[in-house]
Amino acid sequence: RAKKSRPEERLVHCYEYCRHVLLPIPTKLKKLLGELSVRKFTSALVQRLVDRIADEGTPSKAAHVLRYLRRVMQWGRNRGYLEINVALGIEAPAERKQRHLPSPKVMGELIARAHAKGKLTRGQKGSCPAYLGYVMELAYLCRLRGIETVTLTDANELEEGVQTNRRKGSRDNVVRWTPRLRAAWEGAKSYRRSVWTSQAYPVPTAAERRFIIVAAHGGALQKSSLDTTWQRFITKAIRDGILTEEQRFALHDLKRRGVTDTPGDRKQKQDASGHRDEAMLDIYDFSLPLVSPSAD
Repeated sequence: RAKKSRPEERLVHCYEYCRHVLLPIPTKLKKLLGELSVRKFTSALVQRLVDRIADEGTPSKAAHVLRYLRRVMQWGRNRGYLEINVALGIEAPAERKQRHLPSPKVMGELIARAHAKGKLTRGQKGSCPAYLGYVMELAYLCRLRGIETVTLTDANELEEGVQTNRRKGSRDNVVRWTPRLRAAWEGAKSYRRSVWTSQAYPVPTAAERRFIIVAAHGGALQKSSLDTTWQRFITKAIRDGILTEEQRFALHDLKRRGVTDTPGDRKQKQDASGHRDEAMLDIYDFSLPLVSPSAD
């Protein structure tokens, strides 16, 4: 098998992600989208899917999904599986260009709120999954994407710290233990232990199969489920006046806050974030360098 280049690997990963986003979506036919015959797809259905995902506050995700559907359906049309590509002509969502950097105060309040809401009984009004506060802490402290956070396992726990599992060609590193990082890590494991006990979940023998963040059923938490939980959490926080619509930020912005808060120069920030290209710091590092005046 020919080895894929890094751009090809990223493309495959993106398409796999889009597929996992689409498969569990319910339809008016009372079937999941993944169970629906592709010949039953209509332009109206695709437009509703794209609009629905965009309305969740994730227009970029909706745009990725639309590009994926266009390409897959064109592949099927070219090979006789479809008569027309119903994804062509669909209105694409306007992707947000603005990058948000949550303030330390807002971020801290939301993390505390997630922990407090996570202690409520599941199904109780105002509750949220207990894992969310730990996901937020780990994403910020280790400068991780959401998918990287939910795929951490016991194998990533080293004596020196947490070994990252970065995607998109970024370099892994080991994030040293601090009291705050250790508390978040152990808190997630404690929650996992309680879920496994209540669900009589069989504990995997291999460390790399014991995910630190687990869903309510005890298994691995899917990224699509995390995205849905996050949108509900943020929307409710806005309704309750915890933050304004202008202060709204994505889960991924916690990584941006983490890179910005990393002490040191650009080289040290790049090592901490795992970016191979220094230019990526212009996207993730919002800190201002402290410089001397041109003359005394």
